[in-house]
Amino acid sequence: LHSFFSTYICFNKCLKYSNIVLSSSATIGESNSIFLTIIRGEYDAILPWPFICPITFTMINQKNGENVSRILTPRVTDANMIFLNRPNSERNPAFGLKSFVELRMMEERDVFVRNDICFIRVHIDLTPIQKYI
Repeated sequence: LHSFFSTYICFNKCLKYSNIVLSSSATIGESNSIFLTIIRGEYDAILPWPFICPITFTMINQKNGENVSRILTPRVTDANMIFLNRPNSERNPAFGLKSFVELRMMEERDVFVRNDICFIRVHIDLTPIQKYI
């Protein structure tokens, strides 16, 4: 896991990606998940909190075909403040998408994983906080 910045003076984040098995009464299937963790950073004191920026996760098609994108817009509720507020410790708990891309789709198409490597683009829309950065 590596942390990254969305701009020079902005939120410090860490991306977590994993394969999981999802099951519910409606469907049983396998998919991968993707989560973002806000990490304490040197510019936290001047950033607006809670974190409200929409995030687009894109699984890159390595054969120049169609990518798979999902947008996650943080919902500011009391229950979500633990994920979205300024970190009180080294990092906040992770939030994200439990079901990002179905593994079956990735295996059938054989275009998202090549040489055991997949690429994920993370775009954070800073429009909601543009006046602060």
